Amino acid sequence: MPNLFLVSVVITTYNRSEHLIKILECLKRNHLNFQKFEIIICDSYSNDSTEFKVNSYKSSCNYLNISFLNVKKNINSVKRNLGFAQAQGKYVIFLDDDCYPVDDFIKNYYYILSTRSTKNKIFCGSVRYPQHLMKKNFVRYRQSRHFFFEKKIHVENDELEPEKIVTMNMATAKSNFIFNQKLFNEKFSIYGFEDFEFGCRIQERKFKIIACSPLVYHYDDRPFALYLNKIKFLGSEGMKYLIKISPLRA
Repeated sequence: MPNLFLVSVVITTYNRSEHLIKILECLKRNHLNFQKFEIIICDSYSNDSTEFKVNSYKSSCNYLNISFLNVKKNINSVKRNLGFAQAQGKYVIFLDDDCYPVDDFIKNYYYILSTRSTKNKIFCGSVRYPQHLMKKNFVRYRQSRHFFFEKKIHVENDELEPEKIVTMNMATAKSNFIFNQKLFNEKFSIYGFEDFEFGCRIQERKFKIIACSPLVYHYDDRPFALYLNKIKFLGSEGMKYLIKISPLRA
């Protein structure tokens, strides 16, 4: 079946309507014909009026191709898989709902994906934190854990290891996965390690995970204590799921 769009942008969200509308504004400024890309938002019945706000935004910008989907389970794996299955673009970009793409984000991704071999490749874009958050040592540390490239168009030669995969800013060709094939393991019914497991699994299938330049700004301003709670949760609860699902990778 022919692709209706050049690019599909899949955004998973939950109770972050303010971020989400600003992300839509960023995508609206992107330098790619509006008829050549679509935006698919995958929610889980947020209680902050996300669906109403998106529909209102869609009405005011009816030239944008926006689809809104709801699933009962608030699980990123389920929502990403649904968005990918619904995507009608030749290439699919995944975004998180606190990641703001720069104005030439789609254009740069499309250039990279359309001028290079995409067969059995996953491309992970750059991540930076906003300048006002970089005043904190904690945020500067988190920035050091991410890669980014100054050039607008750049693709690394070396492959990323699975633990370095960046699913908050990731792209691939739709043709890399057969129709309705699930990318992410939906057995992860809580947060943690579904990204790592996906990276390991596709690498075992001889996929390459490639770092590249298309940039998002990560507006994650959670305090240090909450970040520590996240790490604790990953170790105590997320690891239990990884052990059950994939003992070798655990």
